[in-house]
Amino acid sequence: MLNGDARPGGDEWTCSIVALNPDTVSSAGAFSASPHDTHDWDAVETPVLVDADFHGQPRKMLMQSSRNGYFFVLDRTNGKSLLTVPYGPANWALGIDKQGGQFQTLTRNQNPMAG
Repeated sequence: MLNGDARPGGDEWTCSIVALNPDTVSSAGAFSASPHDTHDWDAVETPVLVDADFHGQPRKMLMQSSRNGYFFVLDRTNGKSLLTVPYGPANWALGIDKQGGQFQTLTRNQNPMAG
């Protein structure tokens, strides 16, 4: 377990997928797959880029399953979550907000599991 006490908060750029505007090289959005990661669950799986309809609208998407036990579908133009669902047992998160991007996480003393 990594000590997260030295970096309070969500740790926005840790374990994140970042959307960059190629013309300005500025951030177009970001999604933190494992906020305040204290268990080295950074994603090592290759993101898949898909251009397809999602809920009836054409979208440019990024899809990725993560070591933390969740599968993500993001709008790759702005980094917003379109879908966040567990693909196996995962008890490190107590829940996900309606936008699919903010996890309610366990306390440090509990024994989290993913995958």
